[in-house]
Amino acid sequence: MPKWITLPPGLTRADVSITMTYYIKPWGNDAEFLLQDRKGQILKKVYGTVKGSEPRQLKHPPPGFPPGYPSYEVITINGITEIIEHRKMEPVFYITDDPAVWKELGAGAGGPGNR
Repeated sequence: MPKWITLPPGLTRADVSITMTYYIKPWGNDAEFLLQDRKGQILKKVYGTVKGSEPRQLKHPPPGFPPGYPSYEVITINGITEIIEHRKMEPVFYITDDPAVWKELGAGAGGPGNR
């Protein structure tokens, strides 16, 4: 779960879904995250800035992924940076805390442990 999203009291991760939408604009890319309950009610909406204009890839990607994957987006919301990982073309995203990925992508001093 991204650090920008906190669950409301009484709810667990299984009770909610998170939807992410990228917006590509002439002046830079943004991302929107919606936290919704099982009924589809929006519990929280946050907007962030995407670093760069295209998804990033590692110089030496791990084996077993389709061509072009994994790809990464570095997103900052309210001063907190997360790295979104896309493992293949699918409607699922992951948050990576892998220090090697953070270092290679230049996502922040100290990486995920120092956010």
